[in-house]
Amino acid sequence: MVGRPLYRAVLAAPLLLAASAALAGCIPLVNYTPDETAVEKLGPEEGRKRLQETMARAQDPKIMVCEATDDYVDWKWNQVIHGAYGIPVGTSPQNARIFYANLTKLELYENHNVYLYGPSDQLTAKVMYGNEGDAKLFMDLMASFRARRLKGK
Repeated sequence: MVGRPLYRAVLAAPLLLAASAALAGCIPLVNYTPDETAVEKLGPEEGRKRLQETMARAQDPKIMVCEATDDYVDWKWNQVIHGAYGIPVGTSPQNARIFYANLTKLELYENHNVYLYGPSDQLTAKVMYGNEGDAKLFMDLMASFRARRLKGK
């Protein structure tokens, strides 16, 4: 009789593990359609300025320099290099240049991560913001510059 509760515990452990994994799950996608007329409303110069300001407020990566043009956005940051036990030992300079015309999809998640996809739905960049407002503004501006570029403006 002593072995019976142990048997139940052994059977219950994988079920509890599977249930906790299912509950943790993935971060939900926010149902948001970017405003492709944002740059038309603001004007191209103000749109570029707002995009640079929004990029400067990104939480991850911490953008050091951002340049927005009518064709692309370019940003630079330092990637932390972790050594043994996760201790930071240095940084490595990184940069990304995203051409608006190459964007095929933008996704916003509830944790304020914005994923940018390029040709063949390949993940091109991920930018995390501290709040949903900045993430949505970033998506609006990127989608708007993309729409302008595809129209030949």
